[in-house]
Amino acid sequence: MTASPFDFVADLGNWGLKLATPSLEPVQNFAWREAAEQDRLRKFALRFPSARVLLACSSAQGWSSIHSLLPPNWQVELAAVPTAVQVLSTGTGIDRILASYEAWQLCAGAVVVADCGTAFTVDAMDAEGRFHGGAIGAGLGLQEKALATACPHLAMAEEEASVGIPTHTAAAVTAGTKRALAYAVAALAQDFLSALGPASLILSGGDAHHLEAYLPGWRRHDHLVLHALHRMARVQAE
Repeated sequence: MTASPFDFVADLGNWGLKLATPSLEPVQNFAWREAAEQDRLRKFALRFPSARVLLACSSAQGWSSIHSLLPPNWQVELAAVPTAVQVLSTGTGIDRILASYEAWQLCAGAVVVADCGTAFTVDAMDAEGRFHGGAIGAGLGLQEKALATACPHLAMAEEEASVGIPTHTAAAVTAGTKRALAYAVAALAQDFLSALGPASLILSGGDAHHLEAYLPGWRRHDHLVLHALHRMARVQAE
């Protein structure tokens, strides 16, 4: 296998930075908006006086916050859209494109990708590698925090999957957040499939484990963006 020309691949999102060696073991996570996490990132980076990084950046604010934390000898290259992909949407973040690209490569065909993080996204790519676009909404954590802020008297959502009609408050909150979000993802996917045709259904993101019990027929793949960057780095080295 061709060695990667990069020491790290990185995925910078709205709240978090994922940083990993090309083997993706382990993946380092930093909540870049928090001062303590910025200090932790600075200390981690100082362990490597020089490094070459391939970065997928979907947050300009995040990049302006973290680039000064990195050692001066770190060389950061921003990832571009893979040459195999044709983007039919406008204004789409590189993270959504790369997640769909990696799923398309894994499945060797059309895909619908649900990535469940700070925001949830549901995106569609056809068998020819054309990224059509998709949907963006408030993620599970945002929904739960907004509900807890507006209605602090409500019980916390249960962790286990619920079915049927909820009979107590914690189960009702679970049904209205985790279960409802999963059903929204499934309904959006079906809407997209009516235009896309048959496709593999892929679930990813930090909250994927909360939703997968409600999404039979979906395959879970974690760290799609990092895997895509690793794949692109290998191609670049060939």
